[in-house]
Amino acid sequence: MTTYSPFEGMRDLLPVEEMPPMRTDRDIYHVWRLLMGPIAFGCRRLWVALTDMDGRVCPDLPQIEDIPPRTSAAECAGLMTMLDHVRPLFAGGAVALLYSRSGRRPMDDDDRRWARSLTRAAQHAEIPLWPVHLANDAELLVFAPDDLVGAP
Repeated sequence: MTTYSPFEGMRDLLPVEEMPPMRTDRDIYHVWRLLMGPIAFGCRRLWVALTDMDGRVCPDLPQIEDIPPRTSAAECAGLMTMLDHVRPLFAGGAVALLYSRSGRRPMDDDDRRWARSLTRAAQHAEIPLWPVHLANDAELLVFAPDDLVGAP
């Protein structure tokens, strides 16, 4: 059975405060699609969205720009420390992360390393995560469980 997402069909970005709550993994895909606007990236960037226990997105949506092409769980620990400091903003909710980069090449090992590193660092810090996503100049994808297997 397919579940309807209240985000499907939305074309225009509402103010974050007016967005419907996120309830499913499909919803976070649609939220990223709305927040990114046209897909085109000049640099590698990590997007961070916090959702409260009701699935509402916090209006502060930080982006970390010019991140390196490769990372490790140890290097992502600093981000998790920062997220731990703002935990009251998403108490009972979760963090959504989107790794974006320029180019049209398909998902590669460096992209998967980012997803694995972020996921493992979040698990270690006990930060609840929505599935991590990848955006390039051609598409928006979710990292599947198979993409998260391997060395960070």
